[in-house]
Amino acid sequence: MVAPLEQTLSEQAYVSGAEPGYADYLLFSTFQQARLGSPLELLRPGTALRRWRDGLVARFDRLGDRFPGYPAKPDGPDGR
Repeated sequence: MVAPLEQTLSEQAYVSGAEPGYADYLLFSTFQQARLGSPLELLRPGTALRRWRDGLVARFDRLGDRFPGYPAKPDGPDGR
């Protein structure tokens, strides 16, 4: 499922092109739910998909970081 997204996001900044659109926010909601609700980091650092997700988290004065997520363990196996 993520291979087509990774390919697209390696060629352009957002699924919708140069700026995020409806498709970006729709997909982001799925990855945001996983990021906040799971102890595992599903997206590896350095990938286009991780860059995209982290970029959307940072938009609107880091609105995506304002909600408590699963407790991160910096030294844990999930890489957070």
